[in-house]
Amino acid sequence: MAWGSNISSIHYLTNCPTVLTGGGANLKLGQHLVLPKDTPLCNVWLTMLQGLGINTNRHGDSTSVVKELL
Repeated sequence: MAWGSNISSIHYLTNCPTVLTGGGANLKLGQHLVLPKDTPLCNVWLTMLQGLGINTNRHGDSTSVVKELL
């Protein structure tokens, strides 16, 4: 399960807090990550898709998986 919001005071697509829970995507949970500036949020979604066994190399504007979640 994922929860997130890009709303602080106005709609920006930067520094989006996102919470991942559960264990279905075989992710390493229980940590606080601050990813490098300009990391596409789609990298997180790509990591989740691959963790669920979906064979894909891209999702939206993804550039790679988030290795810290593997």
